[in-house]
Amino acid sequence: MSKSKLERKPEELIQAEKLVIEGKFEEAYKLMDKFLERGESNLKDTLFCNLLKIDIMLQQGLYEGAIKLANQTYKESLRLKENLLAFDALNLEIMSLISLNNLDDVLERIKEGEKLLKIIHQEYPMEYKKKSASIELPKAWFYIYKNEAPEVKEHLDLCITLFEETGDNLKLADTLISTVMYYALIKGEFDQAIKNIEKGLEISTNYNWKYGKAMGLLARGTVFSLQGDLEQSTIYHEQSLALFKELNNKDYIAHVLNNLSWNYMIVGDMERSLECIESSMKYRKEQGKLKVLASNYDNLIEILIEKGDLEKAQKAIEQLELLKNQLNDKQINLQYLCDKALILKTSPRSRDRIEAEDILKIIIEDETIHYEMKIQSLLNLCELLLVELRISNDLSVLDEIKSFTAQLLELAEKGHSFILFTEIYFLKAKLALLTLDLRNARRFLTQAQRIAERFGYIQLAIKISQEHEKLRKQLKIWHNLREKEISLSERMKLAGMDEHMKYLLQKRASLTTQVKEDQITVHKERKICTVCKGDILGYMYACKCDALYCEKCARALTEIENACWVCNTPIDITKPIKPYKEEEVGKKDIIKKFYKNQKEDDIP
Repeated sequence: MSKSKLERKPEELIQAEKLVIEGKFEEAYKLMDKFLERGESNLKDTLFCNLLKIDIMLQQGLYEGAIKLANQTYKESLRLKENLLAFDALNLEIMSLISLNNLDDVLERIKEGEKLLKIIHQEYPMEYKKKSASIELPKAWFYIYKNEAPEVKEHLDLCITLFEETGDNLKLADTLISTVMYYALIKGEFDQAIKNIEKGLEISTNYNWKYGKAMGLLARGTVFSLQGDLEQSTIYHEQSLALFKELNNKDYIAHVLNNLSWNYMIVGDMERSLECIESSMKYRKEQGKLKVLASNYDNLIEILIEKGDLEKAQKAIEQLELLKNQLNDKQINLQYLCDKALILKTSPRSRDRIEAEDILKIIIEDETIHYEMKIQSLLNLCELLLVELRISNDLSVLDEIKSFTAQLLELAEKGHSFILFTEIYFLKAKLALLTLDLRNARRFLTQAQRIAERFGYIQLAIKISQEHEKLRKQLKIWHNLREKEISLSERMKLAGMDEHMKYLLQKRASLTTQVKEDQITVHKERKICTVCKGDILGYMYACKCDALYCEKCARALTEIENACWVCNTPIDITKPIKPYKEEEVGKKDIIKKFYKNQKEDDIP
């Protein structure tokens, strides 16, 4: 016989639930303890109190404790045939396992949840839809980590739809905010990510859900960081940090401090950067999270090198070596080697720099290397080779650098990282200047700018447009160099190579978007624009050489030079191929586009 009605919770537990939402955990604990001590509760009330306690543990980042209590509550609920409570306990256990990135048992637990759903459908048909929605979010997270991107959107969309239909607003807010991982970090669709975050934040604010607000502000800060607006990113990270401190969530306090450390390092505030990373590491030590602590050492060493404090950097790598020996983890071993190379790279002695180069080459050949570490290693190799190029004036070194930039572009495609595409084409433009290939230098700048515009990297688009303007003003100088015997080191100085490599290495965290290679699926059937590297969804121009261009890039190239970048044939056959317009891109055009709401169709 199906159960059509649910028993009403005692008033004390309804009040405790409200306190948990508001982040008043101590008050909630006291209220629950007082209620249970009164002796008027039953076993079901005790189980419900357990669920609230697990929720508190999750909001405070106490995942191991949450898993233990959730599993205990799940088993006890099944024994009492309280299937709704059993499902909730199991779902909380699954989310705790995902938070620890412990995926081995997740799929099996999800299958157990789906079996329970069939029973719930019989017993509580009115509750079935709510519970169905609850399991879609952990499914989405599971598929993100398991490299099955198409399923991610399917489960996220279903989750959002079901929560909207059932009016489960807090879980709707949680899901909307969680989509930042998919839309911003994986897809690069910042507008959709921001739209979802804002809606999730609005719901969290309306319900005074402190944890939801903290996560929403962190998500907002993450998107601004990816878009290159570090000022706004820092503001939102600081706001989320304040809330996580109120919640006493040491896991997210450490996470936010780590992100702030990178922001401050990139803008050159090394003291605050160092302060943040040391605070983050203090929390990781308290938590006993040694693997995460090891990655923090990587950040610490880079900051100390940037500060010029090589003595402390050497002490830090010695401490990392102790951790490496204790953990015996291959990725940490590779990270240690990478950091060792970074320290060797700073040495004025050529033999140390050669050893650093050899270490980095070994790292990039390792098939198990993480996506982020490979980018870090390739960028540092490029910098080392540029030093060698300046000393030797040997153009064969430039060929080696170009081979590494080609690998970086492959990683950008594999990781679907449009900001990495942008930055590497920007670098290729500067490399083209070293061989006085002005045409390709301007093409690469155009390509970098089109990608930055299309995917919303506003600050970067402005920076590239300024570089384009600078090159336009220096064209006469560069043309004159063709007739003069000028060393590569002098060309590198004129192109600003040293400053640019320093900038790229500082921005490494945002270039990789913190997404590992094994979290990404690349769909070979996608139609990709040759210039901006975005998906072609509508009209496209297909050249006879099979190169594809989206409508906007095709129109822009027609106006600029009217030539296919692959085979050099005219794009518009009614017009001749023409020289590249020197005045094509300027800062004013970008500012118009992003700050004066000029229609995209009016800008080539």
